[in-house]
Order: sequence, then structure tokens, then C-alpha cells
Amino acid sequence: MASVSHTDLAHYLLFLLLLQSVSNATEQEDLEHEIAEAIAYPMRNTIARCLPWLIFGTCLLAQTPTIEQQKERWNKVFTGSDIPFNRRPNAFLLKSVQGKTPGTALEIGMGQGRNTIAMARLGWDVTGIDISDEGIRQAVAEAEKQNVSIHAILASADDFDYGGGRYDLIYASGSFGVFE
Repeated sequence: MASVSHTDLAHYLLFLLLLQSVSNATEQEDLEHEIAEAIAYPMRNTIARCLPWLIFGTCLLAQTPTIEQQKERWNKVFTGSDIPFNRRPNAFLLKSVQGKTPGTALEIGMGQGRNTIAMARLGWDVTGIDISDEGIRQAVAEAEKQNVSIHAILASADDFDYGGGRYDLIYASGSFGVFE
């Protein structure tokens, strides 16, 4: 935030003294305008510097979409003909589990199931959750097509019961919503 210098204060006080000594209404009006400009200039600079941060803060405070709105959005994404099923699993995930003994895994935001299916093919007992019933439908269909067993649950990441010590691995890749 910009600070007011001693010079600015002196000018402001001088303007106030001059304003009191002026008897002519037109001169007084002109002087008031000069005072307003002298005060407004530092304020405009401060506002100009702070405005991007104010906008950013407002965006952060904006209401997040409801679960139903997120579900609707992802259902549209997964039913859109311009987005084909991506069969390639996340390379980082596969590298991370390479050489590890398969256990139980949970994928948060499984979408169409590419990672869930890949982990199941590696011998993991995988549960995938997603808010999109269309994404889950496609994941289950693809798993059946590949003769792989997965557990698909329609749930939001906020509402899912993670339990304690239920999973050996929990992962999420991509955008699946907002945690509060």
C-alpha cells in the first residue's frame, strides 16, 4: 500500500489553509478540485497496484461449483464425441508402482478408468471413485472389454468414506474438483 509522504501532507495542509482563505466561490471550487486531484493521484496509484490482487482474491472467494454442477460438467465431457477414451495410463503412476507388491489401491477421480484399469492389470485390487456416472459407466465397460476387475463407485472425493488403513495406495491424477 502506498504511504503518504511528509511532502504530500504539507501540500494537503497548505491546500486546506488556502481553501479557508479564499472568499470567491469559483476560486474555492477550483482549489477544491486541485485538492481532490492531489489526494486522488496517490489513491489511483494504490488502487492500480492493488486491483489485480483484489480481482484474484475475489476469484478465490467465488463460490465453487456444487457436486451436481461438477457431475453435469464431467458427464458432458465424457459423452462428448470430440474426446475419445484415453487408454494410456499415467506414466508417472506406473513408474511409481513398478517393482512394488500389488495391494489395494484407490483412484480419486477415475474418469474413464484408464489408470484404474492399468493398475488392475498389474494385479492391484483397485477401487475408483468419480462424480460422473457416465465416466464410471465407460470405465466399467472398458474393464469388462479388457477382462479386468475393478470396483467403481459413484462418489465425490469430499463424501467418500476413505476408512483407516483400507488402501495401500491412494492416487489422483488430473482435475477432479475442489477440496474444501
